[in-house]
Amino acid sequence: MPCLKPDGTLSPIGVRALKRAQKGATAEEIAGAIGLPLFRARSAIRGLVKAGLMQQDGEVCLATSIGLAKLQP
Repeated sequence: MPCLKPDGTLSPIGVRALKRAQKGATAEEIAGAIGLPLFRARSAIRGLVKAGLMQQDGEVCLATSIGLAKLQP
């Protein structure tokens, strides 16, 4: 998963995607925030959802409580 490093920490892409999804965002909005094409952003979203860090409700992506905890220093 491009959003998670092998040690389980977030990559810079994962951090930016989760920050954008804190209050809900579409895949297009996340793509703009992370500076990647939409297809790459969707791949990142899938990885974050699979890891339990983000959830999707229709077209809206939202960081989960686990994802928000990962953003804390």
